[in-house]
Amino acid sequence: MTPRPQDTRAAGALMIAAAITSIVFILLDREPSGVGARALLESLASIAPWRRLVHVVESACVLSFAFGMASLAVRLDPRRPSVLLGTLVWLAGAMAMLGAAITDGFITSDIAVRYLLPNHDPQAGLELVRLASVAVQDLATMSWVLQSVGVMGLSVALVADGGFHRRIGVVGLVTALPVIALVTIPSFIDQSMIVAILLAQMGWNLASAWLLMRREASDGIRASRSVLQPAA
Repeated sequence: MTPRPQDTRAAGALMIAAAITSIVFILLDREPSGVGARALLESLASIAPWRRLVHVVESACVLSFAFGMASLAVRLDPRRPSVLLGTLVWLAGAMAMLGAAITDGFITSDIAVRYLLPNHDPQAGLELVRLASVAVQDLATMSWVLQSVGVMGLSVALVADGGFHRRIGVVGLVTALPVIALVTIPSFIDQSMIVAILLAQMGWNLASAWLLMRREASDGIRASRSVLQPAA
C-alpha cells in the first residue's frame, strides 16, 4: 500500500487569507504623535485598543503561516533533513515574531497607561516605551532572519524534487535571500523596509499556498519518495 496523499488545501487557503490580511493590517497600524513625553504617552494610550486589535490579527496570521509551513513539511516528508531543519528554524522565527507583536501591541500601551497615572514620571515612561521599541525591532529582525533561513531549507528540498516543486523552491530562494540581506544592513528598519520585507515574504507565502492547494498526485514528486508500507 502507498501512503494516502495529504489534503493540504485548507492550509493553502488559510495562508492566502493570512498573507492578504497581514499586509492590510500592517498598513492600518497607527503610530503615536505629539510633542513632549506626556503628549506622546497620551497619544499611545488613546490608540491602544486599535493597536491591540492589529497585533492580535497579526499574531493570528503568524499562526496561520505556521500551520501552512507545518502542512508543507508533512507533504514534503519531515524525515528529510532539509525539511525538518527548515521547518524548525521557521517556527523559531514565528515565535520571535509573536514576541514582537505582544511587545509592540500590548506592553508599550500598558507602559503608556501606567506612566500617565499620578506620581509617575512621563519622561521615564517614554524612555521605557523607546526601549521596548528597540526590543520589538530586534525580535522582528531575528524573526525575519530565522524565517528566511527556514524558507531556504524548505526550498532546497523543493528544488531537489524537480517538476512543479522546483519552481516553488526557486521562488523561495529568490525571496529569502533579499530579506536576509535587508535585515543585516546596520540601519534602523523603517516602515518602507518592513513593507518590502513583508512583500518578499508574501511572494513565498502565496507560492507555497499554491503548492498546498494542488493535489499531491499532480506535483511530479520524485518516485523515490513513495514509501511502501507493509500490509497490516
